[in-house]
Amino acid sequence: TSYLPTADTDAARGVAIVAAQTAAVAGDVIEVRGDASFTTETLGKNGVDWWIAPGTTLTKSGAGALWGTPTTPTSYTVGGLGAFVHTGDGAPVLSMTTAGSTIHMTAQSLVSSGATSVGVSKSAGILYLRAHLVTSVGYDALIIGSTTATDVDYVEVWRVISSATGADADSNGLECTGSGTVYVRLGSIASFGDCI
Repeated sequence: TSYLPTADTDAARGVAIVAAQTAAVAGDVIEVRGDASFTTETLGKNGVDWWIAPGTTLTKSGAGALWGTPTTPTSYTVGGLGAFVHTGDGAPVLSMTTAGSTIHMTAQSLVSSGATSVGVSKSAGILYLRAHLVTSVGYDALIIGSTTATDVDYVEVWRVISSATGADADSNGLECTGSGTVYVRLGSIASFGDCI
């Protein structure tokens, strides 16, 4: 099934993508080709995988993460090589807060440009992240942690940038918190706070 935008705009493409996610069932793959923008929706549905065409940018401006997990365990894969941007304050590009969840993500970039936003915030579940760039202008770029000692995360990022233009003038490139194990492979980190 194809979900086509009603107009040739980022917002209309965003509406079509949310409609595709709403209709999708476990085992489906949603392919996204073309830039899109969202205001309030968070992407990610249990058992529904994604393929984002290289060169495609998904942008969110409202509250809540662009990618995330709801209150029940959620597992999905985001493949391809998309660029993910969150321009709102207080919400990360990727948020994992539900124990038992697993997200596999490959991306060109995860960019948080809100003054109090994290690039990636993971406090529960298991994350496999591979990206060329993760950046935040006002807070930590990556916060990886878990409440479960058996959780094992894999993070491979070529470049991590955390600048201090926002609320946290001591922002970190990578902050590991809580329990669990994190395997990290980073190319470079630029940070106004601690690098790791």
